[in-house]
Amino acid sequence: MLAVLGTLLLSTLFASAARAQCATVHGSGCPHATSAPHCVTPPQIGTVFSVQCPACAHDRRSFVVVGAPLHSPIVIGAPVTCHHQLCNLSCSPLALLFANHVQIHIPNDHHLIGLSLCIQCGCVDPTVPCLELSLATRATITS
Repeated sequence: MLAVLGTLLLSTLFASAARAQCATVHGSGCPHATSAPHCVTPPQIGTVFSVQCPACAHDRRSFVVVGAPLHSPIVIGAPVTCHHQLCNLSCSPLALLFANHVQIHIPNDHHLIGLSLCIQCGCVDPTVPCLELSLATRATITS
């Protein structure tokens, strides 16, 4: 009985840690943003880390920003943003991809454990042109 209780406790701790590997960056995105990029796989060394963006409206084109988390977001406003709103870019842009998902190969290097990546998605309306940003996701690399 004690072994079963111990196993349940450990599995609960590891499940909490696994959920904490990807967390929403509060205060990121545009004011009406309600969703963040979804971690399809956990960000672990020696694996391919996969992230899916929230869907864009049918006339809009998706993009993904991958970088380091910013301590203070970059505020983007009109005329760049749609609806003349202020939006917060919370990732230091190291890569910009026109896609709705991204796969990142994380080397099997223990020095990477504990480092964080920031992933933020957006939609571009080519007819206006303007952009909207989703909430950002902070992904902490684990073993």
